[in-house]
Amino acid sequence: MSENTSTATADMKNRQQARASWRSGGTAPAVYNAANEVCVEAFLARRLAFGRIIDTVAQVVSELSDSGGDAVTLADVLAADGWARERAGELTGTGEGGTTR
Repeated sequence: MSENTSTATADMKNRQQARASWRSGGTAPAVYNAANEVCVEAFLARRLAFGRIIDTVAQVVSELSDSGGDAVTLADVLAADGWARERAGELTGTGEGGTTR
């Protein structure tokens, strides 16, 4: 498989994963975004291979314990964001949870 084909496949998987998180509702979109940011940061720092970004984000999202739904507060989203950054940091070896806001 060529590099362009594998990049296109990764891009498609990433979009599917993002849409699934969005449809799940609750804090899943925030968890997806936070984990993705930490993984991209780890990739740019050469601590994570490009192809591992999607798998690592998927693992973090799969570990999310909220049940979805639309009734979430800002505090819920911020807590989920912090948890996802910490977990992605653990999985990528940064240990610090990457970018914070």
